[in-house]
Amino acid sequence: MKLRRYSYVGPDELKRRLKRESHCIHVTNAADLAPWMAAFSSPGRESHIPATFIISTDEQLWIADRRSEHVACAAGEDVWPQAR
Repeated sequence: MKLRRYSYVGPDELKRRLKRESHCIHVTNAADLAPWMAAFSSPGRESHIPATFIISTDEQLWIADRRSEHVACAAGEDVWPQAR
């Protein structure tokens, strides 16, 4: 089954201004998550931290604070569906 990429469909001007947000991190293993989780956890909720994430077309996982837009986490680039 061939999956289709999801592309940004908004205004070109906005896409040109998009940069990957500084709080969006590239995750290659569980250790990459520890500093990010420490920054975004709240007392009593360390086991559950809502997040925004994307899988880039080169199959890399990027994660950001839940208040982030997926398009900002992807820096306007194409992404794969999250159920691969």
